[in-house]
This record gives sequence, C-alpha cells and structure tokens, in this order.
Amino acid sequence: TLQLSPPMPPADVFASCPTPCIGTGSFQAALMPARTASYSLSYFTYPSIVVSFVSPTFGPLQGGNVIQITINDFSGPQTRQGAGAPNIPDSFAGTKKAEVWFGLKGQRLNATEVVIEELAQVSTAVATSANARSFLMTITTPKTPSGADGVASMDVVIDGTTMPLVVTGTTMDFEYVGASLLFSTPASGRLNPGSGGLDLTVVMANMPPASPVNITVGDRACPELSRSSAATPIGIQTSILCRAPELNVSLAPSVNVTVLVVDNGDVFYRPFQYILPPSPYIDANAIVVGERGEPWTSGTAEFAAQVLIRNAAPRYGI
Repeated sequence: TLQLSPPMPPADVFASCPTPCIGTGSFQAALMPARTASYSLSYFTYPSIVVSFVSPTFGPLQGGNVIQITINDFSGPQTRQGAGAPNIPDSFAGTKKAEVWFGLKGQRLNATEVVIEELAQVSTAVATSANARSFLMTITTPKTPSGADGVASMDVVIDGTTMPLVVTGTTMDFEYVGASLLFSTPASGRLNPGSGGLDLTVVMANMPPASPVNITVGDRACPELSRSSAATPIGIQTSILCRAPELNVSLAPSVNVTVLVVDNGDVFYRPFQYILPPSPYIDANAIVVGERGEPWTSGTAEFAAQVLIRNAAPRYGI
C-alpha cells in the first residue's frame, strides 16, 4: 500500500485548468527502475462561502449593536465540511468555533457574541446547489477597535482560520458612527431684548447620555432644563431642552447654537436664524384730530390729536 501526497498545481496552472481539472502522476519503485505506474486525479476547489445579507451596517462607537448576517456554505463531498476543514455547518453544530473580527485603522476586536442558526429556506444566492445550506449568524458588535469613528471590516474566523467569502448584494463592512448634533429646534425665532428668550431643543446622537453639556446661543449660555434619551438604529439619541437667552439685536440675522460635550470634549455647531421684531409705525388710518375723526385740521386752532403706534410692545423691546 502506497500513500501518496500529490502536489497542488501552481496557481496560474490551476486557474487555467478546465473543469474537471484532471492531473496525471506516476511513481517508480527504486528496486525495480524499469517498472512504473501512473494514476490520475481530479483537482477541485471548494464551493465559495457566500454572504448575501448584512444588517444593520452602522452603529455607535460603544458597540452593542446586534447584526444579522445570512451566510451560505455547503455539506457533502468536495466541500470544506467533507474535507474536515473549517466550515460554517460544523460551527452551527458546535464542533468548530466561530468568531467575527472587526478591523479598523490597524486595530482588531472580536464580536462579543456569535450565534448561528440554520434557515429553513436556502438563500437564492446558492439555491442552484443541492448541497447548499443557509445560516443566520447573529453577532453583537464590540466597541470601535480604533477608539474613533470609521468603517470597519468584518472577518469570519472558524477555528482560527479566516474564511474566504464571496459577498453579494451587501457589504461586510460596519460603520462606527461618532457623536453628532442632529438638529436643533426651532431653527429660528425672536431673541430680542424684551422677548424673554425661547425654549430650544438640541438633539444629539451617540454622545455619552449622562455627560454634562455646555450649550450657548450667540455665545451666551442656554441653561439646560431637561433631557431624555432613546435607542435608535444608529445608537442613543439624546434630546436636551434649554432656555435660549435674549440677545442684542446687532447679532441678527444669524447666530450659532454651540454644544460642548464635557465628557469627551466634542464641540458641535448649528446655525440659528435670529428674527428681529417688527418695526414700530404710526397707523395713519387711526389718527384722530379733535372730534373730527379724521387725520387733518384747518390749522386755525389747536386740537387734541390721538396717534396709534403699532408694534410698540415690551416683547418687541419697546
């Protein structure tokens, strides 16, 4: 009985080899140099592991997002499982360890949880193969590997081997979204002396929810009145209500709403349209001279006159 280990053809030869790729080998016994024997063998590649769905593809820096990945692999002859190589079906069965690693700016972190379940219906991406099996891989994202925002690559690793993947109709990337000022509301209003200021809400994404903030409008403090937080697909959304101050009219027509997040030092800006109050004016139709009820006189005598000034109100600064 002879045990032979046929060589792997060079990559350029294998790439141009027709399917099936048939190789011919020979061996010779040293004691019988005139006697040789030959054999043939078929070379093949394992069918590709196909990723056909990934969602969501973005989330907060602190991690904790649950991602679902539809991943398709094969069982039977001429497959990774058939050869005992790392494969998804054995990971589903619990005999091989599955990991998902996130890489960003040269740093890597492992998903905090990986759960694999088999889908009853085979994905259309591999449905033409009788040996195809589809799995749902549910993972929990780690915090950003680099400590900053950016797009991280995702690698599926089985028993320490990074699996080659064919990705179709989706991406094996995950974007870590940093803190941002989504919007402030209202976007415009009157802040003139006498107006009393107004209530302003700033809506932040992915800031440390309990961090103190310094909010200013036109470089004057907008004291915080209350805040609330809620989970969204891109992380934690925090709404902060503050009281915008009165401002000198010389700052119109636009000032900045500035938010400083104390815990991490991030600073964000949004414009605010400072609307001036209406100008006062004399209502000509309301002028009364003497008892005539009309805005004129003969000029031969003195008469008491009544003049109505519109827009002369304390809330307009008058």
